[in-house]
Amino acid sequence: PWAKTAVDTLFEKGIIKGRENNMFCPSDIITREEFLKMIIESLTVYSAILNNLTDFNLIKRFLLHKLTQ
Repeated sequence: PWAKTAVDTLFEKGIIKGRENNMFCPSDIITREEFLKMIIESLTVYSAILNNLTDFNLIKRFLLHKLTQ
């Protein structure tokens, strides 16, 4: 299917889990709850990656500066 690579990657990272019986339905409309869960799980994975960077504080200061301009 057209979304197989994306679904596999998101599943491996724990961002999505699928519906019943680990079945994925990429053509289905997702619920608000499913969407928010994906956002929260994505931010959790992203945060874990950032925390392992040696220059994380520098990146954080740069991003905060850009967000407050």
